[in-house]
Amino acid sequence: LAPANRPHDRNSCPPAPYGPRYSAPSVKGGGKTVALTFDDGPGPSTPAILSILLHYKVRATFFNIGDHETERPGLVSEEIQDGFLVGNHTWSHPNMAKITQSAQAVQLDETSKEQRDSTGTSPCVFRPPYGAYTSETLALAQQRHMSVWLWSVDTKDWKADGSASPHWVKRIIHLAESAGRSLQHPVVIMHNEAIPVPATVAALDRKSTRLNSSHLVI
Repeated sequence: LAPANRPHDRNSCPPAPYGPRYSAPSVKGGGKTVALTFDDGPGPSTPAILSILLHYKVRATFFNIGDHETERPGLVSEEIQDGFLVGNHTWSHPNMAKITQSAQAVQLDETSKEQRDSTGTSPCVFRPPYGAYTSETLALAQQRHMSVWLWSVDTKDWKADGSASPHWVKRIIHLAESAGRSLQHPVVIMHNEAIPVPATVAALDRKSTRLNSSHLVI
């Protein structure tokens, strides 16, 4: 998801459109594109996920929770240094549609500040937890030069709840491929939350081997 991470001044991010986006950016020459995204990190499985992405040369976006970034700041720096896009996923993962506008602003600003303090860059993209937002959420994100990205393919990998069972690995892959097959530019959501996610890691490893030039991951 363009643009990349930017220096600490939020105004260095390009102006953001108003409203959520559900489709991966197209590329010159056409063809299918897939935006692979990971929510709720960084977590204990983030290093394994980064290793797989780097091995297969797959690009991805990490929508991080600010409170989790304080626990693993080195991983946030690693994500950025490895060329991945790091986005704002609020400080504590509240339902933004159920809190006040001022509380929403704090959720956004504290998370962006944490990334600036630890990496010297600011997030230019934002994803509201649960996909829940209000018009105030969209306005706050736009004012902060953050594009709002939701998703069009939900792998529901979080339901594995830390299990490494082959059942969950197959289920994650099936949901990703069956839902994404009919979409020209899907945005896929996966997770790297505060608990280990071995099923997500295994599914990513298997699915990455199937990506080719007709499924450009950006």
